[in-house]
Amino acid sequence: ITVIFESDFQRLTKLRILQLTDNQIHTIEKGTFQDLISLEQLDLSHNAIATIGRRLFKGAHSLRSLQLDYNQITCMDEHAFKGLVELEVFGLTRLRALRLSDNPFSCDCHLSWLSRFLRNAPRLAPYTRCQSPSQLKGQNVANLHDQEFKCSGLTEHVPLVCGLENSCPHPCRCADGIVDCREKSLTTVPATLPDDTTELRLEQNFITELPPKAFANFKRLRRIDLSNNNISKIAHDALSGLNALTTL
Repeated sequence: ITVIFESDFQRLTKLRILQLTDNQIHTIEKGTFQDLISLEQLDLSHNAIATIGRRLFKGAHSLRSLQLDYNQITCMDEHAFKGLVELEVFGLTRLRALRLSDNPFSCDCHLSWLSRFLRNAPRLAPYTRCQSPSQLKGQNVANLHDQEFKCSGLTEHVPLVCGLENSCPHPCRCADGIVDCREKSLTTVPATLPDDTTELRLEQNFITELPPKAFANFKRLRRIDLSNNNISKIAHDALSGLNALTTL
């Protein structure tokens, strides 16, 4: 499994436990969990998730255990957990277990909210540590003070947009609807692209496989160039959803 679509769990209102660990999930569509009103345990550990967008878990009001450890999370929206940690009658939060360890968190000014969040809920995500910058590597996020989360230049005054929207994949270049990922040593297809992407350049990389629905979220794509890679496996529905595609 590489992508979870909004329609995958529709009308499963009685589902209580969902185990999705040890897959290759890199994308979760907005609204995926909106029908899972009885969900209590969600395990997304050991995947390739890089972003946790605003209110991604909206609808999962009963969630008590959320595992996101061992992913590739670098971007987490300040309102990612909104609705999951509201006070109950006895002053306890709904969310009783949260795991965020072993993710490559960049502890800049955009992540200071997470430190405050974890200090206010000390039993949640106790081993969440910084991967960068170098002076904070290995530090427990909850132990850092706001002034230690720094950004450079004008970045500090630019709101962080965390999610699929307008996200240019590192280390590619994005401009005028073209995403240029040529010669970037990529081994997989990018998980995120800007909304206006019509052309994707992936030549001269080390991509070996096109998984199911690899481009399903990028419905405006008209041209994809995958020449000079090492592709040996293509899923039968790898190009599913590309109704605008004219050149491959």
